[in-house]
Amino acid sequence: MKLTHLFEGLTRDKIQAIHKKNPSFFSNERYFKHGVEGGVHDFVWELEPDDLSRYIDGDFTIRRYKNKEGRDVHIGLFETILSGDTWDLWDCNSYDGDWESALDYHINPENEERIKQILHKIITDEGKDPEEYSDLTLQDMIMEIDEDRVIVDALRDSICSAEADSYHNYIHDQLKSACEEYGEVVEFNDRGVHIKIDFKNFIESIFDKDYMRDEDVIDGLERCEYDSECFFEEMLDPYGEKPKFQSDDRWYPDIDDKNFNMILEDRLYEIG
Repeated sequence: MKLTHLFEGLTRDKIQAIHKKNPSFFSNERYFKHGVEGGVHDFVWELEPDDLSRYIDGDFTIRRYKNKEGRDVHIGLFETILSGDTWDLWDCNSYDGDWESALDYHINPENEERIKQILHKIITDEGKDPEEYSDLTLQDMIMEIDEDRVIVDALRDSICSAEADSYHNYIHDQLKSACEEYGEVVEFNDRGVHIKIDFKNFIESIFDKDYMRDEDVIDGLERCEYDSECFFEEMLDPYGEKPKFQSDDRWYPDIDDKNFNMILEDRLYEIG
C-alpha cells in the first residue's frame, strides 16, 4: 500500500499532529495536497496599512505632506480608516432646525435637565425672574435666552460629532467587508489588517480540486518551496480584479442616542 493512501483516511487533527512533529513533511509535491486538506497550509495574511490598497480597490489620497527629508508622503483613505482619524471625512453641514431635532429625538432627561440649569443661571445672572419663563417649552427658552448661542452650538456640535462617528463606523465596516472576501478578518486597526486564509478554498477556487495536476500550480509551488503564503501572494494579481471598497452616496448617518448624549454631556460641562 502506498503511503499516500494512508493519508486519505486520516482526520484533520491527525494531519496537523504530523505537521506539528515535522513541519516540512507536507512541503513537497507528493504530500502537499494532504496538508491542504488537513489545513496545515492555512495561514494568517498580515498587511500593513499602506499595503492594503494593493489588494483592495477604491483607495485614494486623503492628504499629503513633506517629511523631514523633504519627501512627499501620501496618506490614503484606507490608512485613515484604519487609524480611526476620519473626522475630516464627514462633511457636517449645520442648518436651521438641526439643533431642534436633537431636542425632539435624541436628548436624554439628564442633559435636558442640565440645559435647564444653564438657562436658569443665565436668567438669574441677568436679574430676571425664572417664573417669567415657566410656560415656555425648552426650545422656546433656548431661542429667547441663549443669546450667545452656546447651548445651540453645543447641540449642533454634538450632532455633528455623532454623525461623524456614525460615518466612521459605516466606512470602517465597508472596508472590512471588502477584506473579508479574502477570508476571516482577525485584526483590523492602525497596526494593519490580518486575514485568516483558508488555503484549500483559495486554491480550489482558482484551479478546481485537481489543482496538483496543473503545471502552473506545480511550478508556482516549486518556486515558493511549497510555502502556501508565498504561492498565495504570487497568484494574486495587484492589477487585476480585486475586492472593491464601495460607499453609497445615498447613505445618511444614523445617530446613536447614547453616543450623542455622552458628547453633549461633555459640551454642556464646558459651558459651566
